[in-house]
Amino acid sequence: HPHLPSMDQPSAVLEEARAHAVRQVVCPLCFEPLSSLPEQVGALTFEGNRVETALYHKNCVLGPDEKLRWRSATGSAVSPMTRERVDGFKLMPKLSDSKAWVSFVDWNQVGSLNVQKICAAVAALLP
Repeated sequence: HPHLPSMDQPSAVLEEARAHAVRQVVCPLCFEPLSSLPEQVGALTFEGNRVETALYHKNCVLGPDEKLRWRSATGSAVSPMTRERVDGFKLMPKLSDSKAWVSFVDWNQVGSLNVQKICAAVAALLP
């Protein structure tokens, strides 16, 4: 029999998953829950493709002119989290559009979804 962790001592895996979920459910710029504005949840892109795991509120990364707020010293738009070059913002598709949603969540095109990706995306939508 494999050893099962006792309920009063959560395993390191559960602790890591919990910590990951907590980190992922807030906008890394305003620190407000992503679920506070679920219709604004999205990701930074370059040439139409997501560049990182982070999800943001649209208004935190786009100014009133719909242009990206964050720039590098050279003037290129960059992610405030990873400094990757970006040129756009893509809203998370609705869950009802399952094909587009899966493609959005599988941002690095691995071809499969792991628990962390699914939890981060779903938690961003739930109050």
